[in-house]
Amino acid sequence: MSALLPHPEQSRRATLLEQHQIRRLYDDATETSALLGWFSMIHTDTTAPQSQDQPLAM
Repeated sequence: MSALLPHPEQSRRATLLEQHQIRRLYDDATETSALLGWFSMIHTDTTAPQSQDQPLAM
């Protein structure tokens, strides 16, 4: 049974690598979210009439 278990040092190394990858994914997602928020803030014109305010074209 012990032959199926990885060596403790290999297991620790994989865990550290996984933690690093998860941290990078989280940082990328946070940066993407911030950029999308900034982009939508820049491109939102509050002075333009909203679509529900415009009469429907027949």
